[in-house]
Amino acid sequence: MIKYTKGNQEYKLRNLPKEITLLEMSKVAIILKDSTTLDKVDMYLKVIDILGDKGLSDVISFTNIQQFADNFQKEAPTKIKKTIEVNGRKYVYNSEPSARAVSLVEKNITNSNGLVYLFAVAYEDEQLTIKEHNDPAHIKHKVEIFGTNVMADVSTPVLVKMTDLFIQNTKQLDESMAMAGAE
Repeated sequence: MIKYTKGNQEYKLRNLPKEITLLEMSKVAIILKDSTTLDKVDMYLKVIDILGDKGLSDVISFTNIQQFADNFQKEAPTKIKKTIEVNGRKYVYNSEPSARAVSLVEKNITNSNGLVYLFAVAYEDEQLTIKEHNDPAHIKHKVEIFGTNVMADVSTPVLVKMTDLFIQNTKQLDESMAMAGAE
């Protein structure tokens, strides 16, 4: 947490993974990815609107934005938690989500909660069957609860692993389709 003072007003800006929810991280990722249409300062002002106290983006100095940008999320954790508990339910990490679940991720990855979908398919409720786990309504429910109850320090290692898996498998599918089309 970074604190800024302007006049007699103190503002807080969350910058550590343990302070940022998965949904906030997903929204920030969309903003940072959109660097082609936003100028750099505007891009970070939008991030500050998500992670900072109300009004901070109106008073923060350019120097403070630069310091925030330089230090933002440098402490990314790397260890995946095998189990997590959210709202009294236990979820177990599954490094091989079903194709049906991945299809749902593909449909939602560009939304502001796209990373939450990616995280949601990686954890299975241990009380449900595979069919129930892969049900789109259940995945949507997990997106809702994980988005606001799972912090970036828990989700980041999973998202890195799942993104790599997603990219690798998509690339292999593209190559397979290209080869099939060439025959």
